Amino acid sequence: MKTFNITIKSKNKTSVNEFFLFFNGNKLYNSNVIKKYFQKKAKKKKLTILKSPHVNKKAQEQFENRLFKKQFKIQTTKKSKIFNLFKKNKL
Repeated sequence: MKTFNITIKSKNKTSVNEFFLFFNGNKLYNSNVIKKYFQKKAKKKKLTILKSPHVNKKAQEQFENRLFKKQFKIQTTKKSKIFNLFKKNKL
């Protein structure tokens, strides 16, 4: 039996969850393929830009970027089905 560790990253939280539900609910297999999964903490990056180039330190804008991750472990005997599933999903 072969084990694969897969990590999904996206800026959109719903797309990560929908991919996980799609992959776990696929009808190609008799039972659920995912044996273990967990969601990692979202990474935040903040960027601060000054509006005024010279004097006003108080005139700032802040932007935030979040990256959502979900990692799961797959155990399967037929790895070709897993690769075909990812290939079809990519298209």
